[in-house]
Amino acid sequence: AWYNLAVVQTQGGGDDGAERAYHKSLKLRPGFTESQLGLGALLERKRRPDEALALWREALDLLDAAPSAAPALQVRLLNNIGRLAQARGDLPQAEDALLRSLQLEPKQLLIVPQWLDLRLKLCAWPVHGFVPGLSETALWHHTSSLAMLSLSDDPARQLASARREV
Repeated sequence: AWYNLAVVQTQGGGDDGAERAYHKSLKLRPGFTESQLGLGALLERKRRPDEALALWREALDLLDAAPSAAPALQVRLLNNIGRLAQARGDLPQAEDALLRSLQLEPKQLLIVPQWLDLRLKLCAWPVHGFVPGLSETALWHHTSSLAMLSLSDDPARQLASARREV
């Protein structure tokens, strides 16, 4: 019930009440991933990114240790960690989080190009690293047009990449 109240309060703009409700939810049910996700997002919105990252990492550690972890929740946590780490300039952490996310769910159309762009920024060669469930062709297909200019001399590949973005 506290989790539901927190969600409603968040939607209504009552961030302070929502934060209290998320904390009460987690006090009653420690490790409730949905509350950790919501509270982390709220903390990020309240400009407390270190707390958000710590909370999401804690939630991920709990899920990683669970024998029957829900991959969808792990993917959401990893994507949040990757996004926020990238925004804070921690590119290695962001790349690692997004790679782990893709290893759990390779067909994330918005995450593949972000991961490839991070690898390019980090000079992680080959940029099209191995991701189980994603072929090299699929990785090339998800390469942004800007990244493609750095990775390929083939004008046809560059044009195809630009057309996919338009």
